Amino acid sequence: MNIIARGALQVAKWAGFNAAEKNKTQKQADRSGTNPDSLAANRQRIQLSLEGENAVKNTPFGRNYVQKRRMYCSGQISWSPDTGDAALDEFVAARLHEEWQKMGVECSMYDAFSRVADVHLPVSGDAMLRWYRDENGLKLLEITSDRIGEPWGSQDETPDDGSYYRSGLYWQGPRVVGYKIYQRGEGNSYEKPERVDAAECIFFKDDIFGGSRGISIFSAALEDVNSRYQILKATKDTMLQQSKVAAIARNNSGAPSEFDYQTVAPTNVDTIDYVESFADGAVVKYQFNGDSYQVLKGEHPSDSFLKGLKYVDAQACLAVGMPYEFLFTAQDSGGAPSRLAIEIASREITRIRERVHRPRLDKIAYVTIMDLVNRKELPNNPNITRGAWQFGTLPTADAFRDAASDIKDVRFGFKTLGDVISANSGRTYPVVLRRTMQEAIAKHKAVQDANRALEEAGYEATITLEDIGALFDNPQSQPTSLTESDSSLDSPSQVK
Repeated sequence: MNIIARGALQVAKWAGFNAAEKNKTQKQADRSGTNPDSLAANRQRIQLSLEGENAVKNTPFGRNYVQKRRMYCSGQISWSPDTGDAALDEFVAARLHEEWQKMGVECSMYDAFSRVADVHLPVSGDAMLRWYRDENGLKLLEITSDRIGEPWGSQDETPDDGSYYRSGLYWQGPRVVGYKIYQRGEGNSYEKPERVDAAECIFFKDDIFGGSRGISIFSAALEDVNSRYQILKATKDTMLQQSKVAAIARNNSGAPSEFDYQTVAPTNVDTIDYVESFADGAVVKYQFNGDSYQVLKGEHPSDSFLKGLKYVDAQACLAVGMPYEFLFTAQDSGGAPSRLAIEIASREITRIRERVHRPRLDKIAYVTIMDLVNRKELPNNPNITRGAWQFGTLPTADAFRDAASDIKDVRFGFKTLGDVISANSGRTYPVVLRRTMQEAIAKHKAVQDANRALEEAGYEATITLEDIGALFDNPQSQPTSLTESDSSLDSPSQVK
């Protein structure tokens, strides 16, 4: 017993983190690449950016991810002015939309922003929009990651203005003051590097390690994505072979009959080639040694194979922060798990919208508005730059259910109107209240104008507020004014 006790105590002294000890199944981590700005890390970043581009170009997983991002993160962006003047708001919104329609290079600002923010950024880890002015006004140039800094990874510049250079960025203390941008040459060459002031650029980066440059969102998913499509391709090749071979025939001649095949005897060669006389399709193969048939049956894809592919897809989805049910399908998940997956996807989309897209979009809105003010195309109003970007609704499996849930939360005090408005539109409650007031005034004016027009034409003034803007499923049962609402309480039979 003493020997056993002493042995147990000795083992207890060894207790620690097994993952920190060497083992035979996994390479032990070291400090190589730990510094995100090191030469080794920069080389890996560039390679991952190439792999991410390949994933989007050649795999449905990569293409599906960036398409979903474009749908929900930047596909419905619009600027909502809030100057306090309804007429000015409408004018500003229309003028900005007109300006942004031609702000890209042979495209709109919306397209340029969407590609940089939801394609180039996740693929390569960072990207950029650069302000450029020509005779027609401001434009935004799309700058991909490979054009920022040396595309081969090394760096040998020492600025003489007190700044220091690192991975395509010029720094002064903790502040980026410029970027080195290359032009693409012939083939894979890059030439004519140019130092561009940081004020002329809108730099996009969204990674979790905090280096000077970003890392492809697909970095942790690439192994699963590539393996998945290699396995699928090999299986499809097997299915193709099995679908074309119906059976294997064995006979003494080792050859098909002349009714099935034509024979061709090459010149000066003691062999005979058998050529199918029918169109491509299921075929019979012939062998020697005995008369027998071996019928082949298709065994792919099996249920276990399909489940394996689904598991690999789910692992890749985890790596990019989007649930499998959102990127692929929720048909096997059930109600509650499906809604949870949509909620997780909505949280990630909200993070991208608010932490990545909105700060850059705010810069675009501010610069564009002030440029138009400077050109005397917008008034110099103190509130001219006030407003907010709208992104559209978040993904949902049941929009009516979510809206009903918000209404109940407000009624029971779990949420305020401000909470619901901010979550669904990005605007504040005072803005919505002021807009509601403006709309109510406009509708009442429209009712009076319409009735005045009827009277001038010799008809009775019978147009009501419900004719102009009904907000209820059954407008006849709703009060049309405060007086009518008060009078209806005097008679219980009139209460609907």
